[in-house]
Amino acid sequence: MTNRIATVRKHKRRDRLEDNRFLMDFAEKAGRLALKRHQERGETVFYEHNGRLLRHAPGHNPEVVDVLEKPNFDLREYLCRD
Repeated sequence: MTNRIATVRKHKRRDRLEDNRFLMDFAEKAGRLALKRHQERGETVFYEHNGRLLRHAPGHNPEVVDVLEKPNFDLREYLCRD
């Protein structure tokens, strides 16, 4: 069972850009859309996944270019820090 922190709000945020969940979903969808568009144009794409730098050429499987020693970026941790 995964431990989760439940957030209960009595009202909705006035501005959607103040909502962390909306921002995370927006960033994920934008990244996937950009990847799809680059691949449709036949461009090679480089991206980070699970601490590895991957190269994804059109028509090929992703290949590992390098292993990154930098920890993954956590948007929730960044936005909720003191």
